Amino acid sequence: MGRGSAASRCLLLSSDTTESSLERLTLLTRIADGFTLAEEDMRIRGMGELMGARQHGMSDAAMESLRTPELLSEVRQEAERVLASDPGFEHHPLLKAAVARRLELTSIS
Repeated sequence: MGRGSAASRCLLLSSDTTESSLERLTLLTRIADGFTLAEEDMRIRGMGELMGARQHGMSDAAMESLRTPELLSEVRQEAERVLASDPGFEHHPLLKAAVARRLELTSIS
């Protein structure tokens, strides 16, 4: 990735050749906002799978409730508020631990 005014390049590779995989990769080329990207990813994958792993510990009903536009908007506003006031989650240790656990599910190679 470039720094400052240097040009940047990002190669998106996947061994998954399904149409939904291609659609998700295409989203990365069009959407820069993480919240919008997450919403689109949930639309494609479905609510029960995030970050490439089937979610455990959160009921389908709880995940499905995030489809409610008003609730999703409220959750997004609260997330933005927390990120703006405490980006390192120092005042939100449980949230910090939950984010760390979720990130352990991902791998970048």
